[in-house]
Amino acid sequence: MEAGRGPRFIVKSGHHLKPLTFDFGIKDAKIPVTGFSKQSVNSIVIILNPLAGSSHRERKKMKATRTRRLGGFTLTEIMIVIGIISLLAAIVIPNLLRAGAKSQATTCINNLRQLDTAIQQFSVEAGKHVGDVVNYPNDLTPYIKLNRQGVIPPCPANGIYSLNTVGNQPSAYCSLGTSVTPPHLQP
Repeated sequence: MEAGRGPRFIVKSGHHLKPLTFDFGIKDAKIPVTGFSKQSVNSIVIILNPLAGSSHRERKKMKATRTRRLGGFTLTEIMIVIGIISLLAAIVIPNLLRAGAKSQATTCINNLRQLDTAIQQFSVEAGKHVGDVVNYPNDLTPYIKLNRQGVIPPCPANGIYSLNTVGNQPSAYCSLGTSVTPPHLQP
């Protein structure tokens, strides 16, 4: 064996033979592992030019690849996603409920304004005076646009509309009034 030149190794991996050379000089032996893919499984190292006093030998290398994970989610990942979804739901649901209550109050207030306008029109056309009584809904039906059922639109929050006498403000009010938030009152 020449100085500075060590034994040659050939690594068998599948169908490919890749020669590796090693230098067993004064420094520690370093084995460069370049050219191997992570997919090589049971590689065999054959020493072609053994050191003095050793014989030809084959040794099996340990399995070089990891077992592939199946395509599922871990429990931790699932719990994190559930936590994020519940946090978003805790933020969004109260806002949706508030928006629904506000739209009901707005619709009720608009209905009260229509009733007020209808009372004023009826009292002018019928010659009513301050303090006269208006019959709800019979006297106001011709002055308000009716809904699909052919009746005066009701309170969307199931309140009941009542009327004051002619000349009193507000002319119409909802039974829910300030018992709900936001209140069903005309400004």
